[in-house]
Amino acid sequence: MVNLVNLTRPIKQGEISNELPSRRANYFSVPFYALPIGCLLFVPLALLLLLRWRRESLAAWKTIIPEHLQKALVIGEQGWKSQLPLKLLSAILSLAIIVCAGPTWQREASPFGEDQGELVIVLDTSQSMMQSDLPPSRLERAKYKIRDLLQARQGGKTSLIVFAGSAHTAMPMTEDNQVFLPFLNAISPEVIPVQGKSAQAAIPQIQSQLKGSSSGSVLIISDGVASEAIEQYKTAFEDSNVLVMVMAVGSERNQSSAATDWDSLKQLANDTGGRYYALSIDNADVEQIAIDVERHMQISGESAMLGVIWATIWSFLLCC
Repeated sequence: MVNLVNLTRPIKQGEISNELPSRRANYFSVPFYALPIGCLLFVPLALLLLLRWRRESLAAWKTIIPEHLQKALVIGEQGWKSQLPLKLLSAILSLAIIVCAGPTWQREASPFGEDQGELVIVLDTSQSMMQSDLPPSRLERAKYKIRDLLQARQGGKTSLIVFAGSAHTAMPMTEDNQVFLPFLNAISPEVIPVQGKSAQAAIPQIQSQLKGSSSGSVLIISDGVASEAIEQYKTAFEDSNVLVMVMAVGSERNQSSAATDWDSLKQLANDTGGRYYALSIDNADVEQIAIDVERHMQISGESAMLGVIWATIWSFLLCC
């Protein structure tokens, strides 16, 4: 049994950066729309209103009664009062679409991503991760990055799966970094009962952790994967709504007896339609991952909300 207390390493000051690039509000600029795709609803709205206007303008009785008699017989439909209900309907629906698009003069964190987005971190703990081309070791540097990512995500739901020859869930989904960190610190190759490197062994556990999620993301941190793993990840996630991200761990400058297989990691990201990152000495990689996870959550949230907006608009129009 691994002693978590003895293996827990206190985080040194300066190792974690919890500040993403600041976002300065500009209250006099063009408004930003949280759901800009919602503005596309103006197209079908315009077509429907045009058809409705033409139908009322070409009413059957207007084709029978001469035009000079129509002006004398029709009361209350002259000037701005002409087709007043249709004009009011246009104004109300236009306002509703603008509100649904979410105009704002200040970019803030998406409400979809703060508490609902789920990230599964898949950490390679095979013996090759103990190489010291990234001091003190690839595994320790990967742990540093995970700690920084937890801080950058500011309480987002995260789980941890570790693999070597077999895969195991080290931490189920949680928002509590204080619970997460001691288990992360305790991870080493010795805690995995089967040695080797089988990234594909983590797939069933990834799917289990993201079951029911509409905006889940996976971050695979490794120094290389086999072609079999690439094929199985492609089959599992290529056509899914899961964002697959791959972080390559290693150094191109320092020699190692087990060099990082950069090409396999790039291919894994490419074949799954995901993102590839090389571990950097600063926080640029962590910040970009946090942004990509948030953007993925926003896109998934927009898709879900757009379906609700369409259903609401069509129901309203049918009732009219």
